[in-house]
Amino acid sequence: RIAIFLSALLVSAGVHAQKFVYTDAAELPLYGKISEETNSRYERLPSRLESVSRKEVWKRGLCSSGLYVRFRSDATSVSVKWTSTFDAEQNHMTDTGTRGLDLYALVGGQWRAVAPARPSAKGPNECVIIRNMTPEEREFMLYLSLYDGVQSLEIGVNEGAVIGQPEVAGPSMEKPIVMYGTSILQGGCASRP
Repeated sequence: RIAIFLSALLVSAGVHAQKFVYTDAAELPLYGKISEETNSRYERLPSRLESVSRKEVWKRGLCSSGLYVRFRSDATSVSVKWTSTFDAEQNHMTDTGTRGLDLYALVGGQWRAVAPARPSAKGPNECVIIRNMTPEEREFMLYLSLYDGVQSLEIGVNEGAVIGQPEVAGPSMEKPIVMYGTSILQGGCASRP
């Protein structure tokens, strides 16, 4: 029994001590923006609209709701490091819903939710989203925070895994759809972006 306990303890310590190699998400494609002419990478509205937008609309445009990063990896574990713009908190919504991230994988031709990245109390965030996947190439999509912005973002994969550009085509931008509405459209209190 002692040998089994010690073996389990060593395996557990190995899992928790797993090393990640991080890639700046600025090296990967970002979707969901109307224009690249924003003040920072993870904002939704072009900077030229700041002077003609209502203050409330402009602030919502600083939230990264609807933005997502695409990548391909053979990782068995995926982790993220990110810094939120406002460290927003809401009394009617969890921190995960407000400033968390949401990872999806393409499985059998359909995007499936993998798991959320839960933010820490305040300040920079680091979260292992998933561990122990089978080592095979997958397409991933990482949705950004609904009611907060993202200042910086790094995606980590387990040592020895590769991370790179997606191979599956992104959404068509030939006829973009622009939506404007209430907090329901923003994603307020939704379980998925």
